[in-house]
Amino acid sequence: MSNNLNIGIDLSAKKDEAIKFDQDKPSYSMIPQLAINEVAKVFTYGAKKYGTFNYSGKMEILRYIDAAQRHTNQFLTGEDLDESGIHHLACVAANALMALDSILTKQSIDNRNTIYKNEKTL
Repeated sequence: MSNNLNIGIDLSAKKDEAIKFDQDKPSYSMIPQLAINEVAKVFTYGAKKYGTFNYSGKMEILRYIDAAQRHTNQFLTGEDLDESGIHHLACVAANALMALDSILTKQSIDNRNTIYKNEKTL
């Protein structure tokens, strides 16, 4: 009787090579690391100013969007750094992440203009 079970496992890998089945998982190493570091600065600054994980509370979604757009406007009109010394585009990314996180955790308060709503909203 054979101990080799045929269950679709590739046994051809060399014995000194590890096998990991993660082909369909997100690749975090693909995220631009210098940009993520700048976004982390935004969250660190925010934790000191507003409290750790303050973004996890209920929040009107447009407050994040408005903040992101203000930072975008500042960048587009020639200002690179906000009053904290952090790049405006890092602040844009942080606000987008907080908005998305609040939607995914069902903490967002949907205060978008109802005239634009459809069945694919929050």
